[in-house]
Amino acid sequence: MKRFFIGVVVAFATIGSVFAQQVVADKVVAVVGNSAILYSEVVDFSKQVLQQRRERGYTSDRSAMSEALENLMLQKLLYNQALIDSVEVNTGDLSGRVESQISRLIEDAGSITALEKRQNMQIYHIREVLRRRLEEQSYSSTMQNEVTSKVTI
Repeated sequence: MKRFFIGVVVAFATIGSVFAQQVVADKVVAVVGNSAILYSEVVDFSKQVLQQRRERGYTSDRSAMSEALENLMLQKLLYNQALIDSVEVNTGDLSGRVESQISRLIEDAGSITALEKRQNMQIYHIREVLRRRLEEQSYSSTMQNEVTSKVTI
């Protein structure tokens, strides 16, 4: 009986320690309008910022994460304003752009399986995320062009 009781206590202690280990998959960093900006988006965009800096050959004292968050917030702001203003966007070439970007990602990773492991999601989910991201970029760039076209110097 004593061994059984000790076994039960050890089992509950083990289960308790397993549940105590929490893993954060992703978290919301900012919300602009109805759009949330996830930490993973900021990390991905900051990698792009760093790559662009290297390609252009300059350094900055600004944090790439701060610059990425600022750019994403501006993009979400323009996207939400474009939805409010009912801005028309040509989404006809969106599928082609998504597929070409998927092809580049697969080529960089080596295979679809390697890409899925790198991104920690299935290929169909990667496509959906890219599609949403490119659609938001289209709306925000169209809105930005509309706003800046009205400015005269």
